[in-house]
Amino acid sequence: YRSKQQILRELSGEEGRQQEEQSYDWYKQWEEWARQQWEQAQREAYREQQKWQQQYQQQQYQHYQQDNRSDEYSHQKSQRRTQQTKHQQSEKEEFIWDFDPNDPHSVLGVSRNASKDEVSRAFRRVSVNVKFLSKLKRFSNSLLI
Repeated sequence: YRSKQQILRELSGEEGRQQEEQSYDWYKQWEEWARQQWEQAQREAYREQQKWQQQYQQQQYQHYQQDNRSDEYSHQKSQRRTQQTKHQQSEKEEFIWDFDPNDPHSVLGVSRNASKDEVSRAFRRVSVNVKFLSKLKRFSNSLLI
């Protein structure tokens, strides 16, 4: 059995407005909670992004320092090579050959009227020495570097 006042409230629409307001309050509360959750997620994402950027910048700085160290090492290495080549050039300039480089008989150390066998033996002797000296030079250069 309904009271007369309830029936009048229903007919006037007061009862419906109260229920609407209650359901609307629930929606407002949920909307506020969802907004807070979204803002919190945004703050966490921003912190993560800042953290990642900081790590990335540190890595870039470390690579930059390593590159500078390797550049310094390369620069020192190139300076040593330059000094070595200057030293070798000065040695070459000081050295006086005991033969005429334009005369093949003089290079081989045989007379102009030497036989074919003498020239062949002299060529083998000189070529063995040249190969040995080039290997020795490569080995000494690898020790200097």
